Amino acid sequence: MFRKNKNKKQINYLDLTPVRLLNYQVDVDNKVSVFVPKFRNKILVKYLVPRMKFPDIKIKLDKLGSAAWLKCDGEKNVRQICDELLMDIGDEINPVEERVTKFFTQLYNYQSLSFKELEERK
Repeated sequence: MFRKNKNKKQINYLDLTPVRLLNYQVDVDNKVSVFVPKFRNKILVKYLVPRMKFPDIKIKLDKLGSAAWLKCDGEKNVRQICDELLMDIGDEINPVEERVTKFFTQLYNYQSLSFKELEERK
């Protein structure tokens, strides 16, 4: 699930606190567009990105992804976010914990999101 590190103890995913790492924009209908940089290489960023008209890729999230992204404020853990999403959206998001943890894992693997507890351990 997470990048392998032998020094880390087992952590309950629902107790982690997600933190957004990328800029985003909220549309009129509460759909989120996340701006992912096209390049992360320092040399390319320094010389190529200033000449580009659009240095970011705009990724549009669906209703459920947008709701989960907006709940990541760096204060609430995954369990609290799941509970709030269940109250806001209802049974449409069931099984909520499975779907949200899978979504956050994908964002973590693409370095769009991190977790407070994992950053503190580094």
